Amino acid sequence: MGNCVATLTRLDFAGCTVTYYGAPGSKGMPGQAEKIRLAMVLGGIPFEQVGIPPPKWREQELVGPKTSWGIVPMVTLKSGATLQGSHATLLAVGKSTGLYPMFDFLQAQRVDECIQAMDTMVELVNPIGAGEEQAVKEAKRKEACESGAIFKLLQQTERFIAANGANGFAVGGSLTIADLAVYCNTSNLIGGLFDGVPSTALDPFPTIQAVRKNVANVPAIAAFYDAIPEEELNKSFRAVYKQARDLLDV
Repeated sequence: MGNCVATLTRLDFAGCTVTYYGAPGSKGMPGQAEKIRLAMVLGGIPFEQVGIPPPKWREQELVGPKTSWGIVPMVTLKSGATLQGSHATLLAVGKSTGLYPMFDFLQAQRVDECIQAMDTMVELVNPIGAGEEQAVKEAKRKEACESGAIFKLLQQTERFIAANGANGFAVGGSLTIADLAVYCNTSNLIGGLFDGVPSTALDPFPTIQAVRKNVANVPAIAAFYDAIPEEELNKSFRAVYKQARDLLDV
C-alpha cells in the first residue's frame, strides 16, 4: 500500500471581523471572544471588531439573520464565510497559527479538555443566585467560589495543569490555546463581570496563577493590552487581564 500524503488547507483569517457583545463605548467585551482575539494577536492576524450593543444582546440582530447558528463569538472571513462558537472558532484559529498540537493526538486531547472545562465556568456562575435578591445572589456566588461548585472546578483545573503542564503552561511546555482559555476564562471570573465573585477567588491556586502571569507577559499580548486606554480597560472588565503580569511567583 502506497504512502498517503495529507495536505492541510489553512483558513485565511487576515482581515477578518470578530463579532461579540459590546458595552457602551466598547467594540467588544472580553467574554468568550477574548481567547480568539488573543490567538489572532499571537498569530499576527489583523482583525476588526464589531460590538453588539446591549439592547440587541438577546436578539443578536447583527448576526442571527445571516448565519447558520446565530451565536457569538463569530468570526467573518474576507471570503464571507463565518465561524461561530467560542470553542470551535478557537480551535480553528489555533490550528492556523501553530498554537494547537496538530500531530500529537494525546496533547491535542488535553488541550481540548482544558478548553472545554474552562468554557463551563460561565455555565456554573450564571445560574447561581439567579432571581434572588442582590445580596443573596452575591453571598451564594461568594460561597461557590470559596467551597462550592466554582471552587471545585478551580481545584480540578489546578490538578490538571500540575499533571499535564510545565514551566507555567497548561498543557506541555509551550504556549497553546489551552493557556489562552485558562487566562481568559479565569480572568473573566474575577474581573468584576459577575456580581459576588471575589477578586481573590484565584489566590488559592498558584498553578492557575502561574499560567495567567505567563500569558500576560507574552510580548504580543502585553502590547495588545497596553494599546487599550485605561478607561476602556476598566469599562470592558479587562483591567484584571493586564494586572496578571504582576502576580507574585509562588
